[in-house]
Amino acid sequence: AWCPCVSIITAIMVFQIISESVGLPLDRVRYLILFMVSYPLGIILRVLLPYTTTRTTVRHVYSVALGILFGILCFGWQVCYLLSFVGIGYLLLITLPTSSIQWYSMVYALVGVSVGHVYRLMTDYGGYTLDFTGPLMLLVQRVTYVAFAYHDGTARKDENLNKDQRKNKISVVPSILEYFSYNFSFLTILAGPTCAYHEYIDMITGDNFKRSQTHGIPSPVVPALKKFLYAIFFMTIYVLFDDKHMEQKLLDPSLSTYYRLLYITIICFVVRCRYYFTFIIVESINNNAGLGFDGYDDAGNPKWDLVVGVSVKGFEAGVNCKEQSNSWNICTAKWLRRVVYERVTIAPTLMTYLVSATWHGFYPAYYMCFVFLGFCTLAGRKVRNLLWHRFQKPLPLKIFYDVVTTLTSNICKDFSEVAFLLLSFEKAYHVWSYYYFVPFIVVVSVAILCPDMKAKRNRQQTKTTEGNSIKEHQN
Repeated sequence: AWCPCVSIITAIMVFQIISESVGLPLDRVRYLILFMVSYPLGIILRVLLPYTTTRTTVRHVYSVALGILFGILCFGWQVCYLLSFVGIGYLLLITLPTSSIQWYSMVYALVGVSVGHVYRLMTDYGGYTLDFTGPLMLLVQRVTYVAFAYHDGTARKDENLNKDQRKNKISVVPSILEYFSYNFSFLTILAGPTCAYHEYIDMITGDNFKRSQTHGIPSPVVPALKKFLYAIFFMTIYVLFDDKHMEQKLLDPSLSTYYRLLYITIICFVVRCRYYFTFIIVESINNNAGLGFDGYDDAGNPKWDLVVGVSVKGFEAGVNCKEQSNSWNICTAKWLRRVVYERVTIAPTLMTYLVSATWHGFYPAYYMCFVFLGFCTLAGRKVRNLLWHRFQKPLPLKIFYDVVTTLTSNICKDFSEVAFLLLSFEKAYHVWSYYYFVPFIVVVSVAILCPDMKAKRNRQQTKTTEGNSIKEHQN
């Protein structure tokens, strides 16, 4: 007779054998194999268990059962923490008042992920093992998404919601099966992406397709295949050019200034290719199962961009730091905007950065990276408001401006990414010191000293409006 425990033990042994045979770390082998297995499993969900003939309960059970199995295969006993984390989130949802459930859930989720990050610091400091903290970070997004959507649907008036909040609100507490299916779906449990609860449920029930029935049910095969090949392309670059001695070379005092800068540029791009692979392949996996369809464009072509995780073109060739940062980890940026930036009334930008920093973890170098990127964004905005309009004509002048700003933004990006990769404050400080902290000093100086032309124009416009109002009143 078939025994689930025996099958799980067999799968774990197979992972170990493959890891030893190919010379790859066990955690990455598990992820890669399960990514590949997700494709046929996604086809089963979409083709053999279609929403048109299959009860939603069956689709939910299929999705969550496989998700929990994936968690057991990858994280062993640590999956218990993930299950408990989601379970407590559900208890809060059904017991706390709807007027404040969203903030209680946010605090709970951030405390829960902080415990995971501290555990990682204690057990694998400086390591890159794919442990339970990765899925835990994604569960933070989903638990809070549901809480905020429920708050919007029950405790706020419709006219006080923006278009996005109106679309994603829910007025009834999800069943425990629906809640765990959303949080633990095999499509998203390992590496995301995270979408709003309403968007996931639309995929399970088929509502995302039903709203566009005049066009028929679009096939995701072509977009999913394209993204799969795109992901393999970036993984190939990473495998061919990854440097196992990256840290030693970055810290090597014998390297010349120019060679170190060139090495930083190359190695940062190579490391980003690993992330590009993950972002794009999980998007492909979700598209393959039907998640990611977002209607049709003006030409009648189906759009599969609901769960886009990264824009490689925008991140590599963006003309300023803001454009580049908006192109990275897009689903997380959307989550921060939806549950923090658009919600808080006091210092929304600062609160967004604080939540983002807590969500990422407590490696000191992370905060060096975030602080520097914050100044980069501010400096870039000020320079753009001051100079952009002066370089729009003729065309060669505009091209020159775009090239200079793109190169400058990429240098700043790589300078901050080094800190993110090294994790340690001492190591990141050491690398930055080779350049006498010039990039940091220049960026901070520009951010502080450069006049804010946009704010100045706004003040002038306010004064003009007030002056006109006074004149009209006097007349």
